[in-house]
Amino acid sequence: MTISLQYEHSLSLLDLRHLPLANLSVLFAALALFQWTNKKRRQLPLPPGPPGLPLLGNIFDIPKVNYWERYLAWSYQYGSDLIHLNILGSPAIVINTYKAANELLNGRSLTYASRPAMPMMNDFTGFSWHVAFMPYGNKWREHRKFLHRYFQTSEQLKYRSPSVSVSRRLLQNLLNEPRNFVSHLRLLSGSLILSISYGIDVKDSRDPHIVRAEKGMSAMAQAGHGYLVDFIPSLKYLPSWFPGAYFKVESREWNKSVTNMAVVPFELVKSWISQGTARPSIARDLLSDDAAVSEDAEVIRNILAAAYAAGSDTTVSSITAFILAMTMYPDVQLKGQAAVDRVLGGRRLPDFSDYGTIPYVDALVKEVLRWLPVVPLGVPYCTTKDDVYQGYHIPEGSTIYVNAWAMLREEQTYGTEPCIFKPERFLVDGDVNKLNPNVKDPTEAFGFARRFCPGMTTARESMWITIASILATFNIKQTLDGDGSPIIPSGECSSGFIR
Repeated sequence: MTISLQYEHSLSLLDLRHLPLANLSVLFAALALFQWTNKKRRQLPLPPGPPGLPLLGNIFDIPKVNYWERYLAWSYQYGSDLIHLNILGSPAIVINTYKAANELLNGRSLTYASRPAMPMMNDFTGFSWHVAFMPYGNKWREHRKFLHRYFQTSEQLKYRSPSVSVSRRLLQNLLNEPRNFVSHLRLLSGSLILSISYGIDVKDSRDPHIVRAEKGMSAMAQAGHGYLVDFIPSLKYLPSWFPGAYFKVESREWNKSVTNMAVVPFELVKSWISQGTARPSIARDLLSDDAAVSEDAEVIRNILAAAYAAGSDTTVSSITAFILAMTMYPDVQLKGQAAVDRVLGGRRLPDFSDYGTIPYVDALVKEVLRWLPVVPLGVPYCTTKDDVYQGYHIPEGSTIYVNAWAMLREEQTYGTEPCIFKPERFLVDGDVNKLNPNVKDPTEAFGFARRFCPGMTTARESMWITIASILATFNIKQTLDGDGSPIIPSGECSSGFIR
């Protein structure tokens, strides 16, 4: 079983392909000059970390899989909440504890509100329109304003009806073809966000709108694989035929997919509005306002596409993690089914009138988010000025990685055995009818401060109705091998996938 994860910018996959040995001397010379011109005097030390190599730094110290585990191990080794890594002369800081993340990202949010340049993602792959990758500034604020307007709690109540509809369709698809559950989940998540954002109704996972989203998200994942140009931005000026500049060739097709992802559904809704046939959606609300369209057409297109991108994959990963947990922990599944049956009586399917009345399902949703976060490291932050934390210097322009995976396993917050899927950690003394308000909600999975995901409520409600519906109707069992013995999945995480 594999679960595709959302984008995260990975140091472990730094791309050194297409760089002949003959060009290494040129690279080393460029690195030496880059480091010399960026070196500043510091009275305070950087956070601790592995020593690394001259010029290259720590690029060979970072494993290609489960790197979030190595980052946490370094925190234990060096006795620090923060770890410093030198990536080709550029400082990268990994935050491994919630305490540090809360103080820095929430408490000093303006200093940590920006993003690194990410030229591979923004300039070449074409995601410069995505609000999640924009640097902090007026353009970002304008986009964020629209997102908050349509994803605040009062607006999100309107999205419950589409969530119920797509969950019902999922159940029918699972009944007909249970082995194709990942494809059905992609249809679930894609059809929900397309309905909410554009009023587009899709009924098949092969629908062009679903395929377009998958191509765009694939491009996002590929562009996050740590290309050299992300750490030496001047490489973007090299011609595509130059050794080491193959990233320009790779990104051309990705750029087409990403552009189509933003433009095609937007133009479709515009045509529907002109014909008077547009269905209710965020796009219809925004594009029907002539003043808004004339001033903010590009912003409207961008925030719709950002929601399209985010929603198309998050639910897939979360619900597949839930299904994985049910195969590994059948006793949890039985408790969940019993809790749902107590409220529904086995006579009907859940709807949002039941929301908040089945505490064990609420705990299940929280535990899915905690146990296998969709993005263990997430999109990196960037410091806009020098800072100090516990006597350590954090330079301006540092790339900041937030190890949500480590924070969601802090035993002082979530209890013992953090690798075990145990919804009871969110209940009062294991009582399936009582959520424990003293256990922290695992919001680390949705980011921090000014970069907190505005669609969190919609995502969680979609998870809730889907999980409750599956528990009300299906038994999830392990696949059998050729000898009839159950195949027990490991549940291990790796870069890009859960195996």
